[in-house]
Amino acid sequence: MRLKIWVLDLDHEVIEGRSTVRIWGVTGEGDRVVLLDEFHPYFYVIIDKGVDVNSFVKRLEGFAASRFRVEVNREKLRFRGAEVDTVRVVCRSPEELQKMFSVLQKAEGVLETSLDDLRPATLYMMDKGLCPCSWITVQVEPVEYGFQPAYRLIGVEDVNLDDKPPPLRSVCFKVFSSSPWGTPNPDSDPILMISVNSEGEVAQFELKESEGELIQEFIDYVRTVDPDVMAGFGSNFFDIPYLLGRGLKVNCPFNASRARSQPHQSVYGHFSVAGRLHVDLRDLVEDIQEIELKDLDSAAEFFSIPLSERVEVSEFEAAELWRSRRTELKKRERMAVEVMREMLARNMDFMITLSQLTGLPLDHVLTAAVGFRVDSYLVKEAFQMGELPPRRREQPYMTYAGGLVLKPKPGIHENVAVMDFKSMYPTLMLLYNISPDTLVEENPPIEAQIEGLPYGFKRDKPGLYASAISKLLNLRAELKRRLNHVEGPEARVLAERERAVKVLTNAIYGYAGWPGARWYCREVAEATAHLGREMIKRVLEKCRTMGLAVIYGDTDSVFVKHDASKLAELRKWVEKELKLEIKVDKLYRRLMFTESKKKYAGLTEDGSVDIVGMEAVRSDWPSVARNAQKAVLTAILKEPNLEDALKKAREVVLNVKAGKVKKDEWIIWKTVTKPLEEYAVKTPHVEVARKLVEKGWKMKPGGKVGYIIKKGTGKLHEKATPYMEVQGEEVDREYYVENLIVPAVMRPLTALGFTRKDLEAEPEPRRLTDF
Repeated sequence: MRLKIWVLDLDHEVIEGRSTVRIWGVTGEGDRVVLLDEFHPYFYVIIDKGVDVNSFVKRLEGFAASRFRVEVNREKLRFRGAEVDTVRVVCRSPEELQKMFSVLQKAEGVLETSLDDLRPATLYMMDKGLCPCSWITVQVEPVEYGFQPAYRLIGVEDVNLDDKPPPLRSVCFKVFSSSPWGTPNPDSDPILMISVNSEGEVAQFELKESEGELIQEFIDYVRTVDPDVMAGFGSNFFDIPYLLGRGLKVNCPFNASRARSQPHQSVYGHFSVAGRLHVDLRDLVEDIQEIELKDLDSAAEFFSIPLSERVEVSEFEAAELWRSRRTELKKRERMAVEVMREMLARNMDFMITLSQLTGLPLDHVLTAAVGFRVDSYLVKEAFQMGELPPRRREQPYMTYAGGLVLKPKPGIHENVAVMDFKSMYPTLMLLYNISPDTLVEENPPIEAQIEGLPYGFKRDKPGLYASAISKLLNLRAELKRRLNHVEGPEARVLAERERAVKVLTNAIYGYAGWPGARWYCREVAEATAHLGREMIKRVLEKCRTMGLAVIYGDTDSVFVKHDASKLAELRKWVEKELKLEIKVDKLYRRLMFTESKKKYAGLTEDGSVDIVGMEAVRSDWPSVARNAQKAVLTAILKEPNLEDALKKAREVVLNVKAGKVKKDEWIIWKTVTKPLEEYAVKTPHVEVARKLVEKGWKMKPGGKVGYIIKKGTGKLHEKATPYMEVQGEEVDREYYVENLIVPAVMRPLTALGFTRKDLEAEPEPRRLTDF
């Protein structure tokens, strides 16, 4: 029979002794099904030059027959751009494959192995030409398996990535626990409440008599709703592990998957739930640089999700909220799962497209670091080209000169245009065919040379990077073209897809210089950065000859005085002479630079204030200092009289000295980046972390510490105190003023010629025309 399904997820399982790939999906009629296909994993042995291939194959066949059940097939493929002799070794199971690989990787005559480090499900997808989050038309026959309709896969007839996905059911969930002695511990502290939101319907399960009943209540809820997507925030690190730990403790396994199995930890630290997509939205937030503090409140602000109050519940207030303010707690937990639901809905098309492009399942694609996403995309593209990917191995990082950044002109500038190159680095890699498989290390022919470099890149045939980038750029152009002709929901979908393509395209250049990349090649990254610098230099020179005042340049953008006709001329010149695209990315009515690179603030045409690189947008500065600087910057950019900015700075300082500040604005948040025992220097946040550990709190690398500087004597790290232990009158306001507030407000004021004396005195009014 024929069946059309949308692929949710793929995984590998041994069923009745057979290596089997399970394809979980949704049919066009809305049925949830699983397809089963027996699959024998394989890998390639790349034979060294000068080795007699026939003799090697015979030796391998004899060896394999005596130890493993394998098939050996000889094939000619490409490796690092050159044609090579290979042997495909087909095994009956992943365990056999690993045993065979461990023997062959060091065998005489073996240059390299390939594909042995891929997940069986990933290899299966590439082998069959499948893709997650796509429609597939298949021939199947019904079989008995598990708890939902199951079919044995006979053959794949069609794969379609373009049609919109079916309606997917989702559940956003949040586990609440607390401990009066520190961080909740699944060995001793029970789950107190689980909040859920399914398509806007909220439910909350509270601990009553039995924790096992609470967990089972949640499991029954999941089975009833039967979601395709389960989403949490930090659920890979807290919610799922906690459910597993407590379920084991109270003899109630958290078997909420469609296979009635428990979640298991997979690649990239992700917890997989068989048959469902488990999405940790914290991973989405981690990738967004504009969100400084990676919590739900900051995410809600970024995505413009309205909140009536703060939803994030810190470990330090959890016990008290449960004990005496439970109504408030329940409200905040309800709001938290609502924020998750909104985030999931707004980013689903982005995640689907990223999954389709990379070949990573949707629930893995956010957890995977950017380098691994590019890696997966390139492996997929290489496989389709008949190019075998090298194994991943960490290599020593070799430095090279990066992008060109000009020293800015400090002060205020009026009417500034930011000219931004469209995908400059990927386009340069495409134009010059820069790829590891096209590298000519010594004495490159003229047509392969790049001026200023001792090596070059062959141009006779597109390399792997050029082919991969070309596909992405063409896809992005097509999506943009379609965007111009649609509105409403369809436009939003296309815009999210275009964003995913842009993110992946721009990540390829960074991947090239990442030592963990399969195709790591310093020359590729160095040559691309070199060409980027040359392009910026040529554009700067052209601006000067045209009479366009250059204010700043940064990697792939140039800040100039706005002149519409000259900018149009510049754009045409760049397209003709450099074969690149450049456009006006942003217009500032007023722009202020400090003396430092990558630190500026600007007033956009719509009246909003952009702040880049300064303390006002740094999460490791307390909000009292960030707000002070932002207030001064806003006054500088919006008020014609610079005395107003100075007055604002004085007002802020006086308010801080008077203690007119909310307690949470004093908190300084810092991240613990390594185990505490590895810190040799006593810094405030490390000493606070040690104090918290002594009191029972857990502290791991990546965890954040919030502290306030108290009044008193002693060194700074001795005065740093966990914020929940400090009362308002105990704050060392003088420290904050001298070491945080004044430096924050003086950074922009200094760029305008003001001094500390001006801040403390009553100077004559100065206007913008004085500068």
